[in-house]
Parts: sequence; C-alpha cells; structure tokens
Amino acid sequence: MLEGCALRPLPRDLAIYLNRDIYAIAELETIALSCYAGQTGANYVSDQSLSSALSSNIIPVYERFFQLAGRIEPQTRPVQALHSLYLEAASLRMRGFRTILLALETQDSLLVQEANRMLAQGEHHVVLWRSEMADLAKGYGLNLEGMTAGPSNQN
Repeated sequence: MLEGCALRPLPRDLAIYLNRDIYAIAELETIALSCYAGQTGANYVSDQSLSSALSSNIIPVYERFFQLAGRIEPQTRPVQALHSLYLEAASLRMRGFRTILLALETQDSLLVQEANRMLAQGEHHVVLWRSEMADLAKGYGLNLEGMTAGPSNQN
C-alpha cells in the first residue's frame, strides 16, 4: 500500500487512487489476464479452447474491470493524466482480446497479428503507467512498497 504523509491534495489523491480505487478493481484485471495467460503461449491447447475462454471468461471479466476503471475520477490533474494512461492500457488490451476472438472466429492470421500488436502496446502503456506512478509518488515522498494494486505485467 502507498505510505506517506498525504495531507496535500495531490499526495492524498494519489493515495486514494491507488489504495482505494485501483486496488478495488485490480483483482478483476488479474483474473482476466491470468485466464488469458493460461490459454496462450506454452499453455495453448486449441483455437476452440482459447475462443471459449475469451468469450465466456476473459472478455466479460475484463469488460467489467474496464467499466469500473472508467468510473474512477481522480481529483488532481497529475493523477488524472496517470489514470488516462491506465485507461489507454486497458482499452488496448480490451480491443486486443476482442480482436483475437474475431480472428479465431474468422481464421484470419492478420487479425491475430493486429491483436498481438494491441496487447503489446497495452503492455507498454502498463510499463509507462507504473513508471509515472512511481515518479509521481517519489516526487511527493510517498512510498509504494507493498503496493499490489494496478495492472499486472501479464499479457
């Protein structure tokens, strides 16, 4: 969890954003990304299995996560900018999942490549989000040790 003196508006907003808002929805994202990881790469079984997981678990859970993330309204501009980056990462991942499902349904290898590009861009945005979050916290003397909330590095 985020630790530090959070009396000023920005540090307080960042602490609320991470400890309450992001923490409250992070488990949904983790579930969806873990399910996806369990169906891809070395865990890949078949297109049918991946398609089923995408349509019955991954996409519905990630959509719920994305809807809830969209409701978060940070109060300060720096935290709003940070959250915009988070939403862009989530949007890219959501579009990637939907595109993979479409690619499987149509057997279109070009769509698979496009989906993988979206997922990679989403991951890049997650890395940027984490870096900017750490920089913002450090700039206000806040400690991120033990913080478990936020996008994971799975894709």
